[in-house]
Amino acid sequence: IKLPGEKDPVESWNAVFDRLGRPKAPADYKIPLPEGDSGEFAKVIAPIFHEAGLSQGQVQKIAEKHNAFIAEQTKAATERAKTAHAAEMTALQNEWGADYQKNNDVVDRAAESFGMTKDHILALKQAMGPSAAMKFLHNIGSKIAVEGSFVAGDKGGGSGFHAMNSQMAIAKLESYRT
Repeated sequence: IKLPGEKDPVESWNAVFDRLGRPKAPADYKIPLPEGDSGEFAKVIAPIFHEAGLSQGQVQKIAEKHNAFIAEQTKAATERAKTAHAAEMTALQNEWGADYQKNNDVVDRAAESFGMTKDHILALKQAMGPSAAMKFLHNIGSKIAVEGSFVAGDKGGGSGFHAMNSQMAIAKLESYRT
């Protein structure tokens, strides 16, 4: 194969790249995709590979190394997230102390009241951080519980208000008059 010079037109280099194993068109590359990849990266990178004159073998090697790097990075990020989650939850358990289980139950009731699934809660924890998400839901749950006790007249809620029917209210008012 006679190599073109630096000043030769691109077409003369294209003939060399084609003879060295470059596919005829960018769409002809068989690019291995990492797990969960929709193929968008391959659609974007294939024309670049083709323009650079890469053979299928070269693209295969690049893609394999790239995919291994991405898998390694994803695994490391997942491990860091798990470690951070565990540390935050341990700190929250220490902060809430003996009330942890009670507060966790309030969080569960709040989430259930709003129809949140485990996936919703997980997404909230990922967005806010696990401790902040738990405190947020606990704050909501505490307010719902107090308001619910007041409205429903739940004597166990500690709100200080008890449900009265109209006769009880009249009797109570009468007792103040005497």
